[in-house]
Amino acid sequence: MTDLYRFDVKNGQVTGYMEWDDGRWEPETIEADERFTVEGSSIIREEQDDGHIEITRYEATDDPGVYREVSETSRAITPEHDSAQAGHIDPSAQVQPGASAQTPIEDSLKVEMNQGQITGIQEMDDGQWETKHLDPDERLYLNNNGDLVLEDQEDGGVEINVYRDANGDGIYQPIAERFESGGADMTMNHGMHGGDAMAGVELDVAGMGVDGQMLM
Repeated sequence: MTDLYRFDVKNGQVTGYMEWDDGRWEPETIEADERFTVEGSSIIREEQDDGHIEITRYEATDDPGVYREVSETSRAITPEHDSAQAGHIDPSAQVQPGASAQTPIEDSLKVEMNQGQITGIQEMDDGQWETKHLDPDERLYLNNNGDLVLEDQEDGGVEINVYRDANGDGIYQPIAERFESGGADMTMNHGMHGGDAMAGVELDVAGMGVDGQMLM
């Protein structure tokens, strides 16, 4: 999952959406227990699940209609929820793009290094750090700019995700994604501003890397 979505919004209402998966847009179905709310540049999705409300927040990227998932929280269903409070989230529970080390966004990475080699990976998943194990068709390395590059061999091409530690806190946040297929590529901008997110992103290995066969 890449956490990139394309929403169709008409008259302030979400009428449909698609998820970016394996280099293509896949249509999703709006279920009866789902509710979408448009708030400025954000879209909030609420879904009832086993006595809880799962709340997912999406922020607009520079690509028209394309949003990135930035936070996911859950809370118990209460009588108050049936009132006009639906669709509103406590700002303290929100995770914003470019957040600090205390509030990393979804899919951020932390790596352990030993003698210039990546020896361990952790990924932010649903608000918690979890150990990430690379698949045999995945490869992770630091490029010459100090960015983390994750390559995933998919059917018909390679999905490339780039992560950057912008403030030196050791947390690499996703900044761009590219799918290369038969010499052509499609680049998805992860909320960056001021031009193509891949501009200046170096994909060459800097002698520090690991693939699925080497790590865990």
